[in-house]
Amino acid sequence: MIPAPSTDLSDYFEYYTLLRTGRVIPDNLSDWDTSAVTDMNRMFRGAKDFNQDIGRWDTSNVQDMSFKFNAAHSFNQDIGGWDTSGVTNLRYMFNSASSFNQDIGDWIVSNVNSVESTFMAASFNQDISRWDTSNVETMQSTFSYNPSFNQPIGTWDTSAVKNMSNTFNDARAFNQDISDWDTSAVTTMQSMFRGASAFNQDIGDWDTSQVTTMAYMFDGDNTHYYSDPAPTSFNQDIGRWNTENVTNMFGMFRSNPVFNQDLSDWDTSQVQNMAFMFHGASSFDHDLGSWDLSSIGLGDQSANYAHLSMDHMLTNSGMSPENFDKTLEGWARLDPGETRIPTDIVLNATDLMYSNVAAYTTLTETYGWDIGATYNAFGVTSGDDVIQLPGIQAHGLWLRAFAGNDDVTGSAFQDQLFGDAGNDALRGGQGQDTIHGGTGDDVLLGGLQNSALVDLGDWIFGGDGHDSIDGQGGNDHLRGEYGNDTILVGLGVDTVIGGAGNDVLSGGAWSDAIFGSFGDDYLNGGFGFDRLNGGAGADRFYHAGQAGHGTDWIQDYAADAGDVLVWGGTGAAGDFLVQRAETANAGTAGVQEVFITHKPSGIMAWALVDGSDQTSLMVQVVDATFDLLA
Repeated sequence: MIPAPSTDLSDYFEYYTLLRTGRVIPDNLSDWDTSAVTDMNRMFRGAKDFNQDIGRWDTSNVQDMSFKFNAAHSFNQDIGGWDTSGVTNLRYMFNSASSFNQDIGDWIVSNVNSVESTFMAASFNQDISRWDTSNVETMQSTFSYNPSFNQPIGTWDTSAVKNMSNTFNDARAFNQDISDWDTSAVTTMQSMFRGASAFNQDIGDWDTSQVTTMAYMFDGDNTHYYSDPAPTSFNQDIGRWNTENVTNMFGMFRSNPVFNQDLSDWDTSQVQNMAFMFHGASSFDHDLGSWDLSSIGLGDQSANYAHLSMDHMLTNSGMSPENFDKTLEGWARLDPGETRIPTDIVLNATDLMYSNVAAYTTLTETYGWDIGATYNAFGVTSGDDVIQLPGIQAHGLWLRAFAGNDDVTGSAFQDQLFGDAGNDALRGGQGQDTIHGGTGDDVLLGGLQNSALVDLGDWIFGGDGHDSIDGQGGNDHLRGEYGNDTILVGLGVDTVIGGAGNDVLSGGAWSDAIFGSFGDDYLNGGFGFDRLNGGAGADRFYHAGQAGHGTDWIQDYAADAGDVLVWGGTGAAGDFLVQRAETANAGTAGVQEVFITHKPSGIMAWALVDGSDQTSLMVQVVDATFDLLA
């Protein structure tokens, strides 16, 4: 054995140490005698190519292994037999060690007090359920940004842990039962499950009596590390938590689309900041009027920002007019035990509706609040509503129908209509309207334009569900989004995008642009010279077989993907003429387009961009399908 050069090997082969000293990592590290070494802190930090077998090292006297393999991207050796009984610090040990995934489940870690960022941004996913974590005080970012870890660590002894901030931040795979964790000493849970898209376990019995910050705890935004967002799944009953010491709930459920639990019994008397708490929590719909706002805007935050302590708290949440009314009523009333109603609060609840004028007026006029909500003059509820907006007025209206099977007719001006959940019928009426169907199988009608807006059109978004969309008059922009949608346009130069699903898309008069996107779509350009793009899937391109239909330019015809040209008239294979010519700026330079004409009628039905590359041209007439190139 070769004696290790020092009892302190901290930074010994660290990346910048090698650059500064010219030292190189020898090939015989496996032969080193490390029995006297006490410190291996940052030993291989940044040594991105290191991957030697050091599994037989004697580590019985090592106390510090923090940062040891931090950013050692290649290291993946069996070190499961190391004696770690004397180690007190594992901070950042495998942080960004992107290759390491070895069994270290038998390590003795009973003296370790910190596992901060130990497996952060790593691919580690091994069973470490047997670890004795009874002395660990910080679990900050332990598995943060680890997309793989999902092991049963519910039996860990967490009784000494004080810091659980970011523990599973963006740990997308983790979804284990940790309901029995002892959290009685924890003071911070900030961002603990932020972006942990799979996690949805019952943690309702946790002892949170010492926690002071829960900011971003269940925030669903995980785009700050991953390029592809994955919505969070957490929706468990945590209404029994003891929140008497919590001061910060900023963004706690922000961008969480599924959370909808009753939190009315929470003690919020010490909370100073609730800004963005339910921002984008589109399912949340509960009365928060019992919450004590006495401490809002107080504490160490600058007085210049105290008025923003509830900013966007409920923006884009799912709160219904009924529960928003109850919430405002409770907040406008000083209940026993409450010391103050905060003043000059900016709530920015611009997409919520209220009808409780008394509570709204008390908060805005007596206490200077800027609530920003819309007066619910039309009686919108979370049930099945029938609503007709006024036909004579000077401006359009904004209306959110909430849950239920709603029937809404817009005004003569520029309206914004939101169907939300349920099978809704939304009619824009006259004016340049924006219509969102939301979830459910919706019927969405754009409506005709009035004389002042004749050249404009509607924007309609189907959302989830199998929707029926009709743009009617105007130059409309129609999107089916998700589901098997049927989209029809009327007069105007329209844009139609089917989205995901097997859609039926039909143009009208004039020149339309129709895109199928994903699925097996049916595209009918209608009358006029239209541009069609089926997208992925086996698509059918329909021509009515009438002269007024015009020539449809198909951008992506692909016979090998199952695409078929459907002729609405009569005919046989010999009735169609196939011609080739390159059209400037139509497609790829040097590749000819294909033009298909029905000879008996003289109608040029289809122009296939870059079509000369096709070896088959499949045409369907009634029940017969034939290849024009056969």
